[in-house]
Amino acid sequence: MAILTHIHCPSCGETKRVCHGFGDRPAECHECSSKREARARAVHLAGLKALTVEERLALIEEWIYDHKPHVRSHDARF
Repeated sequence: MAILTHIHCPSCGETKRVCHGFGDRPAECHECSSKREARARAVHLAGLKALTVEERLALIEEWIYDHKPHVRSHDARF
């Protein structure tokens, strides 16, 4: 169930309505959090461009090895 509340966003300084789950009240509005995530993504990808192809491939291989997909309990067969 979603809860609709008003928050005062510290990033943009405006009061906005946000929709969230129980006990999961956001600290900032959706627009500001989206902008922050987009900036973080751009910085991360810019850092990757400085790496060689071999270094980038090594990062991908490490991620593939470490990645553990979520297994839903009702999908598991015993």
